[in-house]
Amino acid sequence: MWKYPKKRLWQCLVLKIKGRWISMSMGLYIHIPFCLKKCHYCDFLSFSLSNKKILYQYVYYINKEVKLWYKTADEKKIDTLYIGGGTPSLLPPHLLRKIMSVLSQHFSLDKNFEFTIEANPGTLTYDSLKGYVGEGVNRISLGVQSFDAAVLKKMGRTHGEKEVEESVVLSRKAGIRNLGFDLIYGLPEQTLSQWENTLKKALEMEPEHVSVYGLSLENQSLWALKKKKGELFLPDQDTLADMYFLSREILLAHGYEHYEISNFAKPGFRCRHNLKYWRLEPYIGIGLGATSYIGKCRINNFSSYDDYYKSLEKGELPFETVEKLSLDQEMAEFMFLGLRTAEGVDEGEFFEKFEADMYQVYGKEIKFLLEQGILWKRNGRIMLNPCYYPVANEVFLRFI
Repeated sequence: MWKYPKKRLWQCLVLKIKGRWISMSMGLYIHIPFCLKKCHYCDFLSFSLSNKKILYQYVYYINKEVKLWYKTADEKKIDTLYIGGGTPSLLPPHLLRKIMSVLSQHFSLDKNFEFTIEANPGTLTYDSLKGYVGEGVNRISLGVQSFDAAVLKKMGRTHGEKEVEESVVLSRKAGIRNLGFDLIYGLPEQTLSQWENTLKKALEMEPEHVSVYGLSLENQSLWALKKKKGELFLPDQDTLADMYFLSREILLAHGYEHYEISNFAKPGFRCRHNLKYWRLEPYIGIGLGATSYIGKCRINNFSSYDDYYKSLEKGELPFETVEKLSLDQEMAEFMFLGLRTAEGVDEGEFFEKFEADMYQVYGKEIKFLLEQGILWKRNGRIMLNPCYYPVANEVFLRFI
């Protein structure tokens, strides 16, 4: 890893295709690291919001970073915007307006851009939703997680089923036609029937998008510490697999496309922003701890307020590290990220991006996985057999 060089980075945002250089539309991610309280399973970069004045200060520095990216980029076109956290729905609409005002002055927003904001049930009002829609938000990602009141309480969540229903009604009333639910399976002592109940209740509310994530405990979360002490009991691996395949069975039966390992969508409602990650397309990350991917560079912002603010005050982008990927690293990421999607990896796209034959680079690995039925090959693409989705990471290790 090497420190951010004080020079323009736009050279990383162009691709050479058939002898001509073209710029690509980018995704933009903005991190809002504030929550009402920290959930017991969470180890994301987030903090309890003790004073709303902090939001004003944070937005001031977000806008500083936007302006610095403008000075760095020779061209700028954004076609997806995703505000994540934390709980971004704690951001009042007038502060979102401040961000969008600066952003629209410095970057070109695609006419049909996708604009997502994450929200927790119980933090949305009709007025706040109308304000968000007024600033261009056209997609809400709702952190539902579960419909079991006892489980939600154990998780440290601040909502119940009633708040989810209210958030859905208010979102629809405000004009949101693209609503996503995040759900978590593999929760402490959760049974297969409880998970089935969560899926069925979610479907009753007819979201356009459903993400299902297996519980993952990072080292510093409260639940991870309890698990180490033997105070937390999680479902076994067989039950986790049953929960995953039950999700797939139910959601496919209700007309959802399984377009990525953890993600399902009604036709036409795939998350365009997240697809950029899986296709290794360029995106800028703004805010505390945010990550950018520019060409061959993966950039991580400072995770501490002091370093983040001090860097911006000095007129420097708040980069803690910039990792320049080697060709081998970039090809490996293109493979395993692409194999997360139902579309898989296209050999023509691989050659176009790297000027190399995918089967010469990974012939041994691909041949073995095809023979075992772990990968499928169709119309010049290779894709992961859905039967192996729960153990996908073990498959991906073969490309690293």
